[in-house]
Amino acid sequence: MTMTRTSDPSPGVTRGGIDGPIQRLYRLFGLTPYWLLALGARVAVALYFHRSALTRVETKLDLGVISIPLPWTIKANQTSFLFPSEYFADALPMWLSTVLAHMTVWAESFLPILLILGFASRLSALALGVMVLGIGLVIYPDFFSKEALHFAVLAFLIVKCGPGLVSVDAGIRRARWGKTET
Repeated sequence: MTMTRTSDPSPGVTRGGIDGPIQRLYRLFGLTPYWLLALGARVAVALYFHRSALTRVETKLDLGVISIPLPWTIKANQTSFLFPSEYFADALPMWLSTVLAHMTVWAESFLPILLILGFASRLSALALGVMVLGIGLVIYPDFFSKEALHFAVLAFLIVKCGPGLVSVDAGIRRARWGKTET
């Protein structure tokens, strides 16, 4: 007994009515490569923290198109601004506030560069995602913005799914193992 194939499209696919254009639109969405979405997420998270770092330093290296924050020139008021005593009830000693403020500024200065390049992307995105959640939920819970939550979600998307094909990580992976994600 032989089975013949009918001219009917695959089950569940319709051609007429509103279903046809909706299905074509969904197929079009499926054509968007992940590397493009990952690149957009990496750039968005990196720019968010880069802008933050620029506000925390005295000196910036101006390259015309972009300014690079110099984290060793941290503004004097950043320790009290980043870790305010009204939220911690003076529980943090001054030396710890100072160390944490410097760590924050250094992370906001260098991790975005790694994220843009796609080098150590998952670790950079993890650190920045934890940082934005920590700042938003612990340090400034009254001022936690939806914008900060969006960048945390994008950072954890990079942690989960990787930086995509347009990254140094993908090049290293190709050179080492011969295969990368899409």
